Amino acid sequence: MDGKHVGIQAPKNSGSEYYNYKNYFFVVLFAICYAHYKFNCVNIGGYGSESDSGIYSSSQIGAALNEGMID
Repeated sequence: MDGKHVGIQAPKNSGSEYYNYKNYFFVVLFAICYAHYKFNCVNIGGYGSESDSGIYSSSQIGAALNEGMID
């Protein structure tokens, strides 16, 4: 399980939501993978200004893991 910040062109009227400490605009891909790169769960679209832990705690992936719905 990990988050990956992917560089993007600044969305119109997005303010600083996608802007992060690296002085660039990012969208966050957060995923859980099995061995051999098989994705189990994916959350795409987190704001670049958020941390991985912040995205996890507000995502469906985090909720499912916390409720024991994903092994």
